[in-house]
Amino acid sequence: MKSRPVSVSAACAKAILDGRKTMVRQVANGNDTACPLGEPGDLLWVREPWALVNRQPVYAATDVDTVTDDGWQPAKSMPEEHARIWLRLTATRLERLCHIPAEDLVSEGSLWLERPLGGELPHAGFARWWDSLHPRAGTQWADNPLVWVLSFIRT
Repeated sequence: MKSRPVSVSAACAKAILDGRKTMVRQVANGNDTACPLGEPGDLLWVREPWALVNRQPVYAATDVDTVTDDGWQPAKSMPEEHARIWLRLTATRLERLCHIPAEDLVSEGSLWLERPLGGELPHAGFARWWDSLHPRAGTQWADNPLVWVLSFIRT
């Protein structure tokens, strides 16, 4: 069993803490033959936007009023010792982003519903949310990248 970091947005961290998010997608590297984040049974420690206040970690997902907007550190800079969320992988698979099944939209936490557009269908909402987090060419919804789908439970 191995443990690896996975970086998420503050909204994703909150959805995991609330029990609404049990799945995450990560753009695959074209050379991947196995999931780079592990296999079922492995642990992930979640890196999320954070800051130190009086030498104690605080988190943008739940402590939003503690730090000014420009004081938050990016998720990728979080050291493992400040991680508060640990996940156990239950399944991994590869699929094209646009092939996300309807039931996976719920497992992804339905985060796009926090800022809905009137009359927007669920897949369109997910696509809009995905693109807001993945601005690089080749990673957007319209590019339909190959993604690793990771299902997990909180430990």
